[in-house]
Parts: sequence; structure tokens; C-alpha cells
Amino acid sequence: EILKSFYKMAVATLAMAVVVQFMKWPLAWLFGTTTLLGIFAQGFVAGLLGLAVYALIGILLRSPEITDFVSSLQRKFFRNFRQVESADEATGL
Repeated sequence: EILKSFYKMAVATLAMAVVVQFMKWPLAWLFGTTTLLGIFAQGFVAGLLGLAVYALIGILLRSPEITDFVSSLQRKFFRNFRQVESADEATGL
């Protein structure tokens, strides 16, 4: 069980690292690397793309850690709101 989870995380991490490294070159051309802001933007965007790939690979491999994380985010931010009884008319006055 632990080795399966380790394998899934290792595959997702390797894919993430490849995406980050290969995205730095075109992003360097887009943002430039002569300013602090350009280097920050390059790293930030490459990191976000890497995280997206990590999450996608984790979901595709059905990693329990990723699926638990995604389900907790769904419960936290996308929960179904129950409709409260209509308060059109006051009762019991």
C-alpha cells in the first residue's frame, strides 16, 4: 500500500519537474529574465503549471492523497447550500 502511494507520487513529481523545467524556456522568452519581476513571473507560472500537472497525474493514477485533497477542497469551497424555509410571512406572532 505504501509503495503504491510512493510510486504514484514519484511519477507525478517526475512529470511535474519535467513540465516546470521545459516551461521555463518559453516563459523566459515571454517574460524576460533581466528583471526581478520577469524571473518571478517565470517561476510562478512554471510552478503553477507544474502543480496542475502533478494534480492531474495524481487524479489519473487515483492517488489516495490527491483524491482526499480534492474532495476536501470540494467540501470546503463547493458545498451544496441547503435552502432555508421561506420567510415570506412571519408566523407565530
